[in-house]
Amino acid sequence: MESASGRARVDGVYRLGEDQAVSLQPVDGELAPGETARAAVDRDRRLATMANHTATHLLHAALRERLGTHVRQAGSYVGPDKLRFDFTHGEKLSAADVSTIEERVNEWIVGNHPVRAIETTREQAEAMGAMALFGEKYGDWVRMVEVEDVSRELCGGTHVARTAEIGLFQLTGEGSSAANVRRIEALTGPAGIESFRARTEELRELAHMLRVPEHEVVSAVARLTERVKELERRPRESGRERVASLVQNAVDVAGARVVTEIVDVPDARELRELSNEVRQALGDAGVVVLGSSEEGRVHLVANVSPPMVERGVKAGEVVAAAATVVGGGGGGRDTMAQAGGRSPEQLPEAMAAARLAIERGLE
Repeated sequence: MESASGRARVDGVYRLGEDQAVSLQPVDGELAPGETARAAVDRDRRLATMANHTATHLLHAALRERLGTHVRQAGSYVGPDKLRFDFTHGEKLSAADVSTIEERVNEWIVGNHPVRAIETTREQAEAMGAMALFGEKYGDWVRMVEVEDVSRELCGGTHVARTAEIGLFQLTGEGSSAANVRRIEALTGPAGIESFRARTEELRELAHMLRVPEHEVVSAVARLTERVKELERRPRESGRERVASLVQNAVDVAGARVVTEIVDVPDARELRELSNEVRQALGDAGVVVLGSSEEGRVHLVANVSPPMVERGVKAGEVVAAAATVVGGGGGGRDTMAQAGGRSPEQLPEAMAAARLAIERGLE
């Protein structure tokens, strides 16, 4: 609000009987009683709010068209940043529902339908098919917002003059708000354009990472997903063969069955699990030391059966001897110990050091 003597910001609106009043927060100078004042709005915020409000009416119409006339508004938020719409419906919307509703709203936006606010009697508005909000109180004289060929609703809010001013409609979320009430959130106008730009940039990044054109990203991800599933199945399918091969390579050292091998596994966890399987397969005389490398790092694990621990072979001492060779360290229990290092090229020498430590323990 601006007058000759000052400016103030509106920070609240109140109903006084049939009229309204605003509360003001001074910004510059003072507004004196009886002065003529000019009211102005933040243009960008107002235009964004108008777009979201009209889009809410289009969304309501699209929901009733797709889901049924039982759909009624059960709450909403309309601001310059987004719109939120709660509506009566007992089931989660399917992907097809969401896609169809979003597409329908955008069809009406592209159709550039005129939007008019009509003041008339409530009786006449209802005769014209205007929808009223459940729980709202209306007088005999009402304001009806009509989106030509789309919807008529009793509404006192601000709207665009034609639907094309909305720009685009992007449905960003659908979920439950309360029992038998669903909630949709969406973007329009500048916020929708910015979201579309960000998603487009992400799509381009994915296409670059996958080394495929943008329109092939989905199929490329599907192929990768199948590949991952195949790789996840492969260890289970070939696990027995790998364990059997390592057991077959065991050598006898003073009555102990010893395995010291370099294996190809993706991480330390799988290395530990493999050592457990091999040690169990070797039985009470089993002593296992396995090593692997991953992105320049070395993983080592020693797994020793309790009878061999009693004979003098301790997993911590064995893995420490190997870790020293690859420039690392570690430790653990007498029966199980792990270590790491930074020199994968020294893995063969590390296995030899572990073998020597085992032999010394068995002396």
